[in-house]
Amino acid sequence: MTDEISLLRREDGVWRAYGTPFWGEFRAEGKNISAPVAGIFSLTKARENELKPLRAAELLRALLPNTLFFSTARDANSRLLEILAGAASEIPGYDLGFRKDPDFWGVVPK
Repeated sequence: MTDEISLLRREDGVWRAYGTPFWGEFRAEGKNISAPVAGIFSLTKARENELKPLRAAELLRALLPNTLFFSTARDANSRLLEILAGAASEIPGYDLGFRKDPDFWGVVPK
């Protein structure tokens, strides 16, 4: 789970997340590795920990404003939308409402 910039890539039918060199202010020690993506979570502070599944269209709407992409080329933007729509339809998406304590892990699917 991360709130830093991550790269998503589909390899051999599996979506994987990769770290990037953009660490922000909380630089971590260790190896920059990849892992399969089990879900994409839209995070919201809440009074109670709760998990709401998102439909593919809802997940796509959540992904769009959080995607860094600097090309103005129409074909490149169309391809990006195609990739994001594929990810949104293949990766489970959730709205995770959480209190600021570690108990939220109890509602995250394993």
